[in-house]
Amino acid sequence: MSIFKVKIIETLESEVSIEADNLSDAIQEAEERWHNSVYILTGDNFADVTFKSAEFVSS
Repeated sequence: MSIFKVKIIETLESEVSIEADNLSDAIQEAEERWHNSVYILTGDNFADVTFKSAEFVSS
């Protein structure tokens, strides 16, 4: 039997409303709020999971 490393990648997603002059400013504001922990995503925000091979370890 061989050993493999497998990556499990979970995606969290949240939609927020931001008042701004343009889309670029809205995205920048969302990033700043996220960095400042205004938005905290949890398991309730689960959107997707993927599984990918990371590497072969040994046989």
